[in-house]
Amino acid sequence: MVKSAPLWLNALLFQANWFVCVFAPIHWLLISTIILLIVHGFIFVKVKQEWGLILTFALTGFLLDSIIAYLGLVMFNPLESITIGKITLAPLWLLGLWLSFSTCLCHCLKIFQQRQRLLCIITVFAIPLNYFIGAKLTQTTFSEPAILPLGLITLYWLVLLILGVMYAKRISPF
Repeated sequence: MVKSAPLWLNALLFQANWFVCVFAPIHWLLISTIILLIVHGFIFVKVKQEWGLILTFALTGFLLDSIIAYLGLVMFNPLESITIGKITLAPLWLLGLWLSFSTCLCHCLKIFQQRQRLLCIITVFAIPLNYFIGAKLTQTTFSEPAILPLGLITLYWLVLLILGVMYAKRISPF
């Protein structure tokens, strides 16, 4: 395990995986996300509780994205969505995004542990913009008026990010 990896490397790995998840075929996003998690484990993980945070944050976010899809607030490309019986979940690429983003909570996002107001302000602007741009890139649509699904997405991101950053601070060995 490396003693101290630069935080920019954590951000760079997330961003690289973001591009693979959004633009590459499904087999590449699976490979890329698995590689990201393995590299993250070797380079960044200092306490085993971080794995719990990563999985909990990612699965909760993916579940919430799946719920808004189930409610018809967001319509993903049906060829990419996961269908289990009569229930349609968000696409697998979104799970890859949630997993890769969650690796940032204890590392490049730790600057927000003491700046939660700034985190809230950035989230209110960045999350709807990110989802809006992501929708254009992935053939995803929002119900009208789009402010409703984007507002709901922003709300659960606010809650998840604040809780995630607070827990990351609690388990941090520094």
